[in-house]
Amino acid sequence: MGKRNHVEPQEIFLGAWLKLKGIGATEAARIAGCTQSYISNISGGVKNNVNALYLLKLSDHMGITVNDLFRKPPSEAQIAALSEFSPQARESLLKSKRKIAR
Repeated sequence: MGKRNHVEPQEIFLGAWLKLKGIGATEAARIAGCTQSYISNISGGVKNNVNALYLLKLSDHMGITVNDLFRKPPSEAQIAALSEFSPQARESLLKSKRKIAR
């Protein structure tokens, strides 16, 4: 048999997203259909092997993608700064930011 490469699990920022969206562990567990301790373990980085269906249910409820859960959410200050601009300006700023990142 061949040698298997060990892949480190990617960090999940579920706790930060839940906090940003104002969702507690109990409510998140209800949304996902799992236990509160399961959510707490994911949020605390204790649980790495996460059920993708739970993440999908939570991300859908929060209006984000599952992939977003693997990125640190913007700070409240960053969100507040963008909220001062018109929707057109926000979209323009985000588009130009994406071009710079490429």
